[in-house]
Amino acid sequence: MKKLYIINHFVVALLSLIILWICSLIAINISFFDPIKRALKNFSLSDVYYQVMRESEGEKENNLITIVDMTTLYDRGRMAQVINEVNDCHPCVVGLDVMFEGLRGDTLGSELLVEAICQIENPVVAFKLKEANPETGEFISARHSFFAPLDGLQEGYTNVQHIDLGGVIRHMSTSHLLNQDTVHSLSYHVASTFDPSILESHTPQRQLIDYTPTKFSVVPYDSILQHRDLIENHIVLLGATNDDADMHYSPFGRTAGTCIQAYAIQTLLEHQDMKELNMFWTILISFLVIVLIDVLQCEIARRTKKSKSIVIRNMFESSFIKNVINFICMAFLIWINFLIFVKLNVLFNPTIMLMGIVLQVEGRLFYLTAVNTYREVKAKKLKNSRTQKKDISKLKKQ
Repeated sequence: MKKLYIINHFVVALLSLIILWICSLIAINISFFDPIKRALKNFSLSDVYYQVMRESEGEKENNLITIVDMTTLYDRGRMAQVINEVNDCHPCVVGLDVMFEGLRGDTLGSELLVEAICQIENPVVAFKLKEANPETGEFISARHSFFAPLDGLQEGYTNVQHIDLGGVIRHMSTSHLLNQDTVHSLSYHVASTFDPSILESHTPQRQLIDYTPTKFSVVPYDSILQHRDLIENHIVLLGATNDDADMHYSPFGRTAGTCIQAYAIQTLLEHQDMKELNMFWTILISFLVIVLIDVLQCEIARRTKKSKSIVIRNMFESSFIKNVINFICMAFLIWINFLIFVKLNVLFNPTIMLMGIVLQVEGRLFYLTAVNTYREVKAKKLKNSRTQKKDISKLKKQ
């Protein structure tokens, strides 16, 4: 009986996941559900967790990375002057999150810009990958600044994502293939130039960005020398912080691409390897949790049946109370998931688990319907068999 009791819960959990799978197939193949499908695809509880952390704990100060805001600066001669001023403050690494395409008729300004960049001790300039092969993920072309390549100049791509454009940026890729050659991101080059140990310790090509709420120092381009203390021995990123063309969605809403680069560099420097559970472990954990929830529901039902109060017995047999219990369990599980995410840097996507818990009541109803139907069919067959035996015995007597 105990073995049958355990199998009973496992079957209910399995039925819940099967119902969820069928519903997901319907949602995928019917265009009417496209808005829901896209909303679920772009949803992650990690975004909510980061928002909660910012509201409850505030932003931590980053004393290593400084952003020089060049949003309203377009003149290359003036850009060269800004770069020279930054260089005079002796930064550790300078990352230029700016593309300089073509001469644009400003020959003198372009020459001054190249000279200023060449004066930097550890410069990293941006380029962009283009035209990815959807089957292999390999890129076949790139867009560079007009002066690249230059001897001793590191180039890093700034494509924060190239799939599902318009979604929330949660991952970074530190390397990609470009015509069978491995190229690295701007954040990787900046971080590894500052800390060479990253070259040996860092292995993943794609990983989660740690968006632990952080306040990066931002210096306007026209007050560099007044903020020498924020640049000297710092990692400096030159880019735009309020340019509509370079705004992307992060867990905090629309965020400047340069700020996302800063978060990526911080993730690499702090060796924050955010672990994301794969689909196998996600489904397995979801299945076991649904089994436990079903056990809890059955234990509550068993104990309340012994109650002398008719109200309590009838109340706990209703689907509404069962759904309320499931809701309380879901809230508790989300809280546990949040603690695991914050303390252990492990991200478990609870969507399958939560949807499975929602459908657990329906899974139980399907199971009971199947069992009752089987029992009725078996009873009917047994009754027919007895009737046939009686008829045969009567015929024999005659």
